[in-house]
Amino acid sequence: MNRQLPNDFFWGGSVSAHQTEGANTLEYGKGKSVYDVFGDKMGFPTWSINAGIDTYHRYEEDFDLLKELGFNSYRFSIAWSRIFPNGDDQVNEEGVAFYHRFIDALIERNIEPMICAYHFDLPFALLEKFGGWTSRETLKVFNSYTRFLIDEYGSKVKWWIPMNEQNGCKLAAALLGGHSKSDATFKKDLEQINYYLNLGAAEMIKYSHKKYPDNKAGVMINYCPIYPESAHPEDVLPHNFKMRMQTTIRLM
Repeated sequence: MNRQLPNDFFWGGSVSAHQTEGANTLEYGKGKSVYDVFGDKMGFPTWSINAGIDTYHRYEEDFDLLKELGFNSYRFSIAWSRIFPNGDDQVNEEGVAFYHRFIDALIERNIEPMICAYHFDLPFALLEKFGGWTSRETLKVFNSYTRFLIDEYGSKVKWWIPMNEQNGCKLAAALLGGHSKSDATFKKDLEQINYYLNLGAAEMIKYSHKKYPDNKAGVMINYCPIYPESAHPEDVLPHNFKMRMQTTIRLM
């Protein structure tokens, strides 16, 4: 049996902007995201320069280490509010230029950049203005944002993901939107959020394929495999049940 991986197999890693960039809270023209406001309530840091790993300033060092490790791909997210500080207003040109430098540094090291447009860090202004992902207006702004990204970086970046862990994205969007699981409308809001997220992902994929037919765009899901302890039916059957339940819960 030939167990050799193909030559074009991607070895890489994946990060989010708010967890790694560091210089992200009201610096270099960036606006607040929901993480800056609600992150601590969920038990997360505010991802300031002290909480992140300062990739904003040290990405060249980071990419040298990735190259030394043998990585040939790197998936990262764009901080929406670094490009549009209030989500839907004037472009922050300093943020746009930063991601050009970031992408170019990866390509120079033969590391394939992969962009995730949205990793739960909704610009806080959109929550204040529209109520976040419970509103179709936020969907309209997201569509404009993703079209901007593809227009700006699509000639360099061949791989695109609309949003992180799409099957669980709605829960993160709800909780980081100030919702509480105890709210009477929580379940209804969750389904509305899920609907708009799916429409946004579909629109981004459609636009990417239209603008750059050779580029690849598709969803990414959260999937955690569970393995039975043995091949005995008493181990396999509960395992199959748990796998089905895990997928169902993440898709709810």
